[in-house]
Amino acid sequence: MLRWIGKASFQWAVREQAALLGIACVALKVMPRKTRAKFILTNIGKALMDTNPDALVVVEDANGSFTYTDYGCAICHTRTSDPPICYLYHG
Repeated sequence: MLRWIGKASFQWAVREQAALLGIACVALKVMPRKTRAKFILTNIGKALMDTNPDALVVVEDANGSFTYTDYGCAICHTRTSDPPICYLYHG
C-alpha cells in the first residue's frame, strides 16, 4: 500500500507541483537518465525541506546508485539496510 501511495504521490507532484519542485518537463526529456534521476531526487528533497522545517534530506551518488535519505522520517529514521526500507519513498 505504501509503495502505491509513493508512486501516486510522485506522479501527483510531477504533474501538479512541477513549479514547486523546479522541474521543467521539456528539460527533463533531454537529460541523460542518470542526470535526470539525480535532478528529480535532489529537487524533491529540496522541496520537502522548503515546506517542512523538520525535514533533512540528503541525496548521495555512490557506486553508480543514488541514496535518498530523509533523516526526519519517523518510520525509518536510524535504520539501515541495503534494499529500500521506507516503501513510501521506494514507490
